[in-house]
Amino acid sequence: MNANKTLIVFAEDWGRFPSSTQSLISALLKKNWHVTWINSIGLRKPSLSISYFKRVLEKLAQFVLGKKSKYRISLPENLTVIHPLIIPFIGNPIIDTLNCFILKKQLKTTLKKMKQPIIWLTLPSAYPFIRIFNNCPLVYYCCDDYSALVKPPLPKLDYFENQLIEKAALIYVTSAVLAKKMPKNKTHFLDQAIDIDLFTKPYARPDDLPTGKPIAGFYGSLCSWVDINLIYQCATRLKNWNFVFIGPKNIDLEKLETLSNFFYLGPKAYVDIPAYSQHWDVGLIPFVNNQVTAACNPLKIKEYLSAGKPVVTTNIPALHMYKKNIYIAKDTDDFINGIVASLGDNKEEIRKNLVKDQSWDSRALALEKQLLDLSSFH
Repeated sequence: MNANKTLIVFAEDWGRFPSSTQSLISALLKKNWHVTWINSIGLRKPSLSISYFKRVLEKLAQFVLGKKSKYRISLPENLTVIHPLIIPFIGNPIIDTLNCFILKKQLKTTLKKMKQPIIWLTLPSAYPFIRIFNNCPLVYYCCDDYSALVKPPLPKLDYFENQLIEKAALIYVTSAVLAKKMPKNKTHFLDQAIDIDLFTKPYARPDDLPTGKPIAGFYGSLCSWVDINLIYQCATRLKNWNFVFIGPKNIDLEKLETLSNFFYLGPKAYVDIPAYSQHWDVGLIPFVNNQVTAACNPLKIKEYLSAGKPVVTTNIPALHMYKKNIYIAKDTDDFINGIVASLGDNKEEIRKNLVKDQSWDSRALALEKQLLDLSSFH
């Protein structure tokens, strides 16, 4: 194994949802990097909620049944996925020491094969575990304002992130807002990208798309940052439009589901998503304006643009770079105006050209050089 091309990655669960971390690492895997991926350590404070209890059970099932049932997924030969057995209450010194001991045991075989791997953290909650790796070079890939993203966050999440920022040799951010809290001398902007092959291939119209009216569509996690009231206003005032939403649901959509022109199609496999975005008339990014969305850079913007369809979004700072080719709405009335105006749009090829070279492979090419330079100094 080439010691200069080895990574240990702490991030979300591999294969659970699409993510920029998985896309970048997948591109590096194609360039013969050897990666050990450690599934999510978690960001939330332990609670007695049903959702937290379900998540704990899921993590236990991953650990026990990692090679069986639905937890067995096809992996590239040079990727190893670890399902960590983590005791909650990260941040407690005794618990952290015990968790490190357990994880080091799980990584025993992997660590024997690696010499000075680069440690990549997407989740700052994994900071207590870097002690396992002695003086290995550290990379922080920051995609969100984590303390605002999760409620309630781990008690020491801000402390972990500050320590990570201080000790990381390289920091990558996906938005200018996130860059503001990072030291300039080691921070790099790493924009989102798309799977070119997946999103530019033409697809047949899915059977479950409604017919008879133009479609305003959205896909992604339906969470607290999606403005349900905005969509309700749009759907009630634009009865000659159908509104189609796709993705895992973590908020109540009952108010919307009473409307005859609102269609919730549930979660879809990522490989099936382009078939939907290619066959609706306008893509929506209806996010609320808050600390989370101010720092985000939605993956879906480039995917929407690759379909050539108009995009209407609320005011998200990271999307201002596209302001000449998307509609950034100031308020509800303006959002509705943007949807209506999209039917007369003729910029399909312009939008497609904006992202035709924005592949994850191209991102990985620049990233790899910096990672190899980092490895050579250690």
